[in-house]
Amino acid sequence: MSNEILYIHGFASSINSLKANTLKDYFARFGYYNVIIPNIPVEPFRAIHFLEEIYENNPIKVTVGSSLGGFYALYMHMKHPVQTVLINPSLNPHLDLKDAVGPIKRHNSEDFFQWTEDHVRQLEELVNKLDISKLDQTKLHFFLAKDDELLDFSDIKKLFPYARIKFFDNAGHAFKPFARVLPDIMNLYASQL
Repeated sequence: MSNEILYIHGFASSINSLKANTLKDYFARFGYYNVIIPNIPVEPFRAIHFLEEIYENNPIKVTVGSSLGGFYALYMHMKHPVQTVLINPSLNPHLDLKDAVGPIKRHNSEDFFQWTEDHVRQLEELVNKLDISKLDQTKLHFFLAKDDELLDFSDIKKLFPYARIKFFDNAGHAFKPFARVLPDIMNLYASQL
C-alpha cells in the first residue's frame, strides 16, 4: 500500500482548485500519484466524519490544508498527528464565516451551495473541541501570507511556539506563491517514506 498525501481544500473550493491541481501535478512529475484530493462536504460535522473515514482507510503521511481546510487539518491532527502543512488556515472559522450565511458560489465552478447558521454553530463547536495541547506542534508547518486580506495571524507564534512558521510577502489569502512551497511539502513527504 502506498503512502498518501491528503489535500483538504478551503471554503467554497473543490477538487478543481488551482492549489489542488498544482499539488497533484507536482507530485506526478516525480512519479507519485498518491495525492488524495476529495470534495469536502459543506456541513462541518459531515466534513470531519468524511475526513475520519479517509484517515482510517488510507496510510496518510502528509496532510495539506488550505483556509477552512487548514482548520479541518488541525482538528484531524489531534487524532492523526501526521506531518501537516497549513496554508493560511482559518483558526476561528466560526467567526470568519459567520457573515457568509446564504447561497455561496463555488470557486472554479457554476455550482452553488447553502451556507447556514447551523453550519456556523457546528464550526464553533469544533473550534471549542480543538485542544492545542493535543497537537504535535513539531509536525505543524504554517505557510502564511503577511498580506492575507481575510485572516489575522498576529498571534500565531504565541499559539504555536513549536511549529514551523514561514511568512510570505505579496501572497494574499489565495496564497499565490503556493508553487514555491511544493519542494518543502515533497521533503516532508520523502522524510516519511
